[in-house]
Amino acid sequence: MHSLFTPVETLDGSTFLRSVHSADGTTISENFIMPINGFTDSNGDPVTIQGYGKAYSLFLTIDAQIANGQFLGLNATLWADPLSNDGSVSVSPEHDPAFSNGMHNDIVLATGKMTAGGAVVHPPDASGNRGADFFEKMTPTLEGNILLHGSIQDGTVMHEQLTTPASTFSTTVVNGQAIDNVTNGSVAVTLDSGNFLLPNVPSSIFRPDHLQFIHH
Repeated sequence: MHSLFTPVETLDGSTFLRSVHSADGTTISENFIMPINGFTDSNGDPVTIQGYGKAYSLFLTIDAQIANGQFLGLNATLWADPLSNDGSVSVSPEHDPAFSNGMHNDIVLATGKMTAGGAVVHPPDASGNRGADFFEKMTPTLEGNILLHGSIQDGTVMHEQLTTPASTFSTTVVNGQAIDNVTNGSVAVTLDSGNFLLPNVPSSIFRPDHLQFIHH
């Protein structure tokens, strides 16, 4: 019998960031949205998930607080967008990353907090490209257990490897505050416990109002 769940090692996504520096430059508040656009297996080959982008899609939101160059905290949430109707993401110096249609009826699959030392920022290289590695200890919701077939357990560590080419990064000064934006950087998301298990089903049988259908 064909499994309704397909293992993928990596969620491949885009990064959108608004990072606001305090006037004295000592504290920073960061907000990310990371829509997931594709998947790869343990060999690095693309994986096609039937119904993805129509029946549902996934994304991450992350917020972080930094003081004197040190991360004080980082919170991550993995979401499902039933019917994949949130729209596109935009960000600007004036507003945090947001979906064009809002986040109506989206489902929290798991939440996580930064592990000890779990935020490493890589300074710009000679070409201005930069990156970061984030690690969070996750707690799944009931819906997350169902939709992801238990692939995220309580205590599973999720890792986001962010790549920010110079062309996607900008800094603007507004009312004396520096505001950084990232538009369409990239991220690779993995679990320390193995693969994500994703529903691989025709859009016609996906019931966003009744996720338990997967187990029947």
